[in-house]
Amino acid sequence: MREATSQRAQTMDVRDQTELGQLNGTVQAAMKEAATWRGHVVLAVTEQQRRELLAEKHPAFHQAEATARKLAAAAKQRQQAQAPARVEAPAATVTPQQ
Repeated sequence: MREATSQRAQTMDVRDQTELGQLNGTVQAAMKEAATWRGHVVLAVTEQQRRELLAEKHPAFHQAEATARKLAAAAKQRQQAQAPARVEAPAATVTPQQ
């Protein structure tokens, strides 16, 4: 009876250690991902500050940069809208062989 209890306790300890290791790995991965996102936030804030400075000191350049960003975004949307059409077009022209 004592031996069975001892083995059961050891099995539970092994299972708990395994689960603890997996959870620790999950926490470490989440910490790395959070650090990456904090880095992205710093970059975004820096970019916003630079745009504000550009708008204050050089309004014409700021307007040109804003217009260029809008045109680039529109071109990217057009390209993404056309990409599925290009992929589907060759599939429609293929005739099945019998």
